Amino acid sequence: MNHEEIRAHNARIKEKYLLDFRLKFGEAAHYLEQSVKKLLEEDVESAARLFEENPVIRYRKGDRVPQDYLQLGRLKKLDLGAKKNNPNVRERDKFEVFRRDHYQCRYTGIKLITHPMLELLSYLLPSQFPYHNPPHGSDSGAKNTHLLVWVLWPSVDHILPVSQGGLNEMSNYTTANSKFNMFKGNILNEHLGLDFVDAGDTNWKGLENEYQALLIKFREQIPYNRLEKLETWAALMK
Repeated sequence: MNHEEIRAHNARIKEKYLLDFRLKFGEAAHYLEQSVKKLLEEDVESAARLFEENPVIRYRKGDRVPQDYLQLGRLKKLDLGAKKNNPNVRERDKFEVFRRDHYQCRYTGIKLITHPMLELLSYLLPSQFPYHNPPHGSDSGAKNTHLLVWVLWPSVDHILPVSQGGLNEMSNYTTANSKFNMFKGNILNEHLGLDFVDAGDTNWKGLENEYQALLIKFREQIPYNRLEKLETWAALMK
């Protein structure tokens, strides 16, 4: 394939992936928010029931992102030569990026939930929202991790990949859900025909405030070896 053929090939796969993804997960954060509200009322039974009754957020072991896009093949990279830069983003900068982008994925447009909340939920509703081995869970379900951990987990994407010389600076950061970031890899946006999506709800804060409240209310249910990290995240949010 020449460069133009590769771009067209990638764009077709990307469009199918986005369509499948948005149809299945576009309302996931909204439904998860309803369960969080029940937990804040200390109604754990109702919070659990919402997961079990709603197919959008119900846990199914081995559940995956829709795979229909794979019928079109795999994404292909253009060989542009590699450069070495440090891909690590400071923890405090991550929260600044997520807030700037209103906790919404700039590629899929879906609402995301602050990652400390996702881990906290796994301790409060372990059967309904399992998360194996934080922070290194398995997205396949093989290690009993809910797919929405990765679908709703916000990550920082380097607009210009570090492998192409992209720097760790705010102007080169954007918010992407972890699943899409994995899908995209270090392929340039223009090689996917990928555009940014503006935030649809500029009041969305990723349930940061709710996280602070739940952490205080259910502190004793958090494993000792993870409590310090969850409290560190809480401090960074303030």
